[in-house]
Parts: sequence; structure tokens; C-alpha cells
Amino acid sequence: MAEEKLREEFEANVEKVYEKQKALSQKVVEAKEALIKEVKKLLYQMILRRLLKKMTSLMDEWKASGNAGKKTDDELWERFKLVRSSMIVNMQTGKIERFSLKMPKR
Repeated sequence: MAEEKLREEFEANVEKVYEKQKALSQKVVEAKEALIKEVKKLLYQMILRRLLKKMTSLMDEWKASGNAGKKTDDELWERFKLVRSSMIVNMQTGKIERFSLKMPKR
């Protein structure tokens, strides 16, 4: 009888330890998930900074490239502007983030 009671008490305590261990593990998972989210956020910000810098550079090159005549320049500008606008929309909707955060295969 005493052994049985001792075993029941032991098992109850073991169960408490497992519950605490599970709760602790969940907190660790949450902390690591938050770190992953922060890294993604930083990477996204870095990508956006590079992208905006490159877009500014391309705009400067566009302005410096010369004149191909009003009609031709207007047509080319509309195409350039469309691609540029598409990039901005993709940045705002997060599509660039999903594309850029794919892990490279090794």
C-alpha cells in the first residue's frame, strides 16, 4: 500500500515536471519564432533600402540617357513607369518580401 501511494505521488510529480517542461519549451519556441520574424523584418528592410537606392540610380540613368524623340521617349517612359509602379505595388503588398526571403539551395 505504501509503495502504491508512493508510486502514485511519484507519477503525479513526474506529470507536473512534464507539464512545466512543455510550457517552458513552448516559451522557447515563441521566443525563437519572434527572433526569426525580426530577422525577416531586418532582411526585408535591407532589401527595400537596396531596391530604392537602385531605383534612384536607374532614374538618374534614365534622365542622363538622352532624348530619342518625344514620341519614342514617351512610349519608353510609359513602359519604364509601368515596371517601376509594379515594383512599388509589389513592395507595398509584401510580394517582394516573400520572393526575397526564399532560402538559397546548397
